[in-house]
Amino acid sequence: SRPQLQGAGVGIDEGHDRFTQFNYTQIFERYASVSETQMAVKTHNVGDELNYQVQLRLKELAREFNDALIYGRRIQGQPGMPSMTGGLLYFAEKEGSHKQNLAGGEITGKAINDAFEELYKRGGNANTIITNTAGARQISKLSGPLTTMREDTTTGHRVSTFVSDMVGGGQANLIVDPNFPKNKVAILDASIAEFGALRGLYDVDASQNGADFVARQVRGEYGITIKNAKEKIAILENISTSVS
Repeated sequence: SRPQLQGAGVGIDEGHDRFTQFNYTQIFERYASVSETQMAVKTHNVGDELNYQVQLRLKELAREFNDALIYGRRIQGQPGMPSMTGGLLYFAEKEGSHKQNLAGGEITGKAINDAFEELYKRGGNANTIITNTAGARQISKLSGPLTTMREDTTTGHRVSTFVSDMVGGGQANLIVDPNFPKNKVAILDASIAEFGALRGLYDVDASQNGADFVARQVRGEYGITIKNAKEKIAILENISTSVS
C-alpha cells in the first residue's frame, strides 16, 4: 500500500534505466561452382546446373540458421576470427533461465508443469516446447495407453499440445527438431526469439574471367535477438535419449 497525503505535490521520478542484453551479427555464406562442361551437359529435370546447386546451398543455409538459433555462441569478431551470434541455449545459460536435471530419466508431466509454474512465478509464460525425437515420444507417452475397438483399422497417438495443470499457466505447442540436443527440452515463449537481417541474403556472380567454370556466391549477415530469457525460457536437461 502507498497512501498519499491530501494536497501533496507531484511525485518523485521512479523511472529506472533499462538493462538489455546484446548480441553480435554473423556472416553466413555459401559458394557454388560448376564447370562449363557440366553446364553444357543436358541433365534430366535440371535445366540450369548452377542454379540447382545454388538452391541446394540455400537449403544448407536454412539448416545453419536453425543451428545458430539453437547452439550459437556470442563471440565478438577479432582480426582473423569471425564474429558469431548467440542463440537460445547460450542466453538461457547466461541469463539464468530455470533448469531442471532429470538425471537420465524420461520426461514427466510433473517436470513440465514445474517448469510452467516457475516461468509463471518469474512473470513469464510459455507457448512452445522444443525437443528432439525421443523427447517428443516421451511426451506422447504421458497421455497413457490406448484402447482400440475391433473395427478400428488405425492405432497410435501423438501429443502436439501440452496443457499446464495450473490455472493461468497456459499451454504449449510441441515442436520436434532433430537438431535440438537429444538430452534437453526447452519450454519457452517463442515470441522472444527473432532472427534479424543486417544484410539480407544476396548472391553475386563469382565467375572468374578466363576460367572454365561459372560460380555464384551467396552471403548474408544476421543476428539473433533473445528477450527476457530468464523469465521466459526453462530447460529440462539430462533427459533420457531413448524411450522405454
